[in-house]
Amino acid sequence: MAIIEMREGFRLRARVSAEPLHRAQVGAQVRLGFGSRPQEIAFQLCHS
Repeated sequence: MAIIEMREGFRLRARVSAEPLHRAQVGAQVRLGFGSRPQEIAFQLCHS
């Protein structure tokens, strides 16, 4: 599980998938992505 803190001041609880767990670190930045199903919210790690 991951907690994503939004700039608007709220937090989302999300499941980490499709990434090796060692890449999902505290403070990692994410961007809005596309889910496999309609109306599914997905986030992707931002790669620097």
